Amino acid sequence: MWVESELGRGSTFCFSTVHAVSNGSIKRESIVIPGEQRVLFLSKHPLIAKALATNLATFGLEMDQAYSEEEASDLLSRQEYFAVFINECVSGFDGVAGTAVARMLKSRAPETPFALIRHIHQQMGDNSTECLIKPLRHGAVLEFLRRQTGSAEGADNIIPLKGSGSNGRLKKIAMADRAPPASHALQVLLVEDNPVNQKVGVRMLERLGCQVDVVDRGEKAVKAVLTEKYSHVFMDLSMPGMDGLEATEEIRKLPERVRQPIIIALTANATTADRAKCLEAGMDDYASKPVDPTTLRLLLERHSVPVAIKVGDGAINPSLPPSISTDS
Repeated sequence: MWVESELGRGSTFCFSTVHAVSNGSIKRESIVIPGEQRVLFLSKHPLIAKALATNLATFGLEMDQAYSEEEASDLLSRQEYFAVFINECVSGFDGVAGTAVARMLKSRAPETPFALIRHIHQQMGDNSTECLIKPLRHGAVLEFLRRQTGSAEGADNIIPLKGSGSNGRLKKIAMADRAPPASHALQVLLVEDNPVNQKVGVRMLERLGCQVDVVDRGEKAVKAVLTEKYSHVFMDLSMPGMDGLEATEEIRKLPERVRQPIIIALTANATTADRAKCLEAGMDDYASKPVDPTTLRLLLERHSVPVAIKVGDGAINPSLPPSISTDS
């Protein structure tokens, strides 16, 4: 083992090792996609892109990399792709913005399969996008491609999101990684001015085991937080009078003796710029409308000490209302 280093240029670490030749060979299962098909990968990391390109090449696929949403949107408008992958990471399209980015790009290519490459504990919520769990393995990519050609049997690190042909076995795998439940319910405040969204939101949160109160104005939300009753606040952004951003700023200015809740934005304006405004205002997370029960569950688990969130036999109750609608 040795190192070769040059000041200002970097270092190369080397080693040599001796191994016996195996009597047999391990055959990696694969498929070949016919034709000259291309895949689009949205990521700011060239090394991850290189690894995925090498993986995709074994299936006969070539890859284009986009470094921004704008670049990806432009490529989708100019040519067809076999599939689109989006890499979620802290410095790029993270677990909050990734789903919103996928939804925006999906509008450019509604018939193209999309996959978010993300960690299991990150938010999932898009209805037409699959989730590939990091670290991304050859088998996961293989099964995703098989799903697009109609020959997939499913894989443990591919989690189909609602609307993408999910099955109970994969849902059970996704839920198995959740934190163990405790014995207390969360006190949640829903700040929403739309009466329909209020009813849908309350019903979803109550079925997740939460105790929910509702207010319809930002000013009322600030007063409610002063009671120190709530651990979580789901805050609509578009409201008459004091909007969600202004209400959050006022809550964060409250005296230090007042217990600060987790504040999660709910909005139809699903862009990275909107998310940045939410974080600057003091919000902890962001969910783009329409919001479904799975998204609410994951948000609560992401920002909670383990709580009793009801999920029936390990999956969200299918009788739950479908979503909180877009802003009116």
